[in-house]
Amino acid sequence: MEQEQLTLNLQIRPAPSLDNFAVGDNAELVSVLRTMAETGSGPQFLYLWGETGVGCTHLLHAMDPLAGVERVPAFSESRLIYTVDDVEELGEDAQQKLFELMNDVRSHSDGGPFGQYRLITAGDLPPLQMKGRPDVISRLSWGLVFQVHPLTDEQKDAALRKLAEESRIDLPDDARQWMLEHLPRDMGTLSEALFEVERFALGASKKITRTLLRQCFPPRNTAVREESAPKMVTD
Repeated sequence: MEQEQLTLNLQIRPAPSLDNFAVGDNAELVSVLRTMAETGSGPQFLYLWGETGVGCTHLLHAMDPLAGVERVPAFSESRLIYTVDDVEELGEDAQQKLFELMNDVRSHSDGGPFGQYRLITAGDLPPLQMKGRPDVISRLSWGLVFQVHPLTDEQKDAALRKLAEESRIDLPDDARQWMLEHLPRDMGTLSEALFEVERFALGASKKITRTLLRQCFPPRNTAVREESAPKMVTD
């Protein structure tokens, strides 16, 4: 029965949403996004920027069920919201597609048969510091621009505790503190580490403890994990 319960817990990995985003100092941004999602009103263009792991990707997936399916989606009258992540990494062809998408969305500023069209983009830097096609970069500022601020240590602790509770993962306080002290501190990595140690605990038929965490994340691998650990859709 215990093994069966652990298996069920593994399936409770929450999909990105505004409700499970760790807001921290980003209350104004989340309020704008929530208004867009619930009422269809708000800016037609929105650009989010912040360092890796702050939650830009999480917010794009929370707003757009098709986020990430295509690097740069093509405009369609039946699709109301479009998202493009990591715009600073777009090559020439992708930048051209984004340029065309921006123009298509703007040309339908009065909306269409299904409602108002919107485009949310995200990157690591504010538009004025980005490199790329000037006509694409300038269009990133057509609407609102928000920096997504990282969480404080206290906010990360609360967010990790909440994620464990919502995912039905038994994470003792001392184990959570070990994760905050010994693993990369961005929420994307911490969130992924939580689910990784749960899988590890299941395989070992043990509960999550500081000792088990040391076995799952040995010190020699910590630096590697910081660079290459897979991220949840929180960046």
